[in-house]
Amino acid sequence: MILPVSRLFKSCWLRLVSLHAANPWTWALAWALLAATAACAWWWRQPSAPVALIIPAAAREHLLAQIWRSAAQEQGLAFEELSDDAWLRQRLLAKSRHRHVILPDGLAAHLSEAFEQELTHYVEEGGHVTLVYDPATRGAQGDWRLEGSGLTPLAGVTFGAYGQWKETTTTHSPILAGPDVALLQLPPGRLDGQGRLTAYGYTDASWPHLRVQAGCAAGCLLQSDLGEPLLTEARHGQGQVRWVNLPLGQLKAKTDGLLLHRVLQRIIEQEALPQLAMTPGGAGQLLVNVHVDAKTAAGPMRQLEAQGFFALGP
Repeated sequence: MILPVSRLFKSCWLRLVSLHAANPWTWALAWALLAATAACAWWWRQPSAPVALIIPAAAREHLLAQIWRSAAQEQGLAFEELSDDAWLRQRLLAKSRHRHVILPDGLAAHLSEAFEQELTHYVEEGGHVTLVYDPATRGAQGDWRLEGSGLTPLAGVTFGAYGQWKETTTTHSPILAGPDVALLQLPPGRLDGQGRLTAYGYTDASWPHLRVQAGCAAGCLLQSDLGEPLLTEARHGQGQVRWVNLPLGQLKAKTDGLLLHRVLQRIIEQEALPQLAMTPGGAGQLLVNVHVDAKTAAGPMRQLEAQGFFALGP
């Protein structure tokens, strides 16, 4: 059994008091060892990155793991990739190693009860977490949990409840703006005049999500056309929980990575994290995307090349 660091130090201190009474020299040596142990413990408590991206060991090579990894790197997010078991071990040895924990879609559908409990303690003690789509919604055999995700108390919404929704547990619908959609800072043009998210100009597009009870109030950034919350932010204990009822990684795999990158940027801003520049040398750049799909463009393209247009830039 691994004792939490605070309990371990208390035990060692009581032992030192008894040693001092018996032999001062032994006490001095023991005190030096305890100081060295404290220094090591302090070092252990320092995370290599402020954000933990939880990817189970068995899913490291999964396409969704690669997508989340690449998206975080593209966004300039300083993160540490950990399996659920590794994060749990770190929590047992030292509390509050990370400021934010991300559980991606499609990778953490099955989690141990110990992980669920410890993640809840982490948030109640002041940690921040982003739950994406389906964490802890399935049992060890991959079947839906009838009562819903084990992380429902954190999200504040019962999701993945197969016992309630049966075959309609997953569905598709348009995405509409919620009361606090401005926090996402969506680019111009992605919301139409009715507050509906568009996809490459198609206003009738629909996105996959889990069926939940309708109710999109304060702290709700996105919702379905039935009023089901699709992205919420809420306090829990001393911490904060962001729940995203959309498979962000799967959407990026289908070329729509907007919401994944906006959520990552929201995490960076929320935690006031330093952000790595996404351009060489940190210099501002203008990206020109030239779409050529007709023979008639050949002449103008040759003209641009002759003028040295394509020689500009890094």
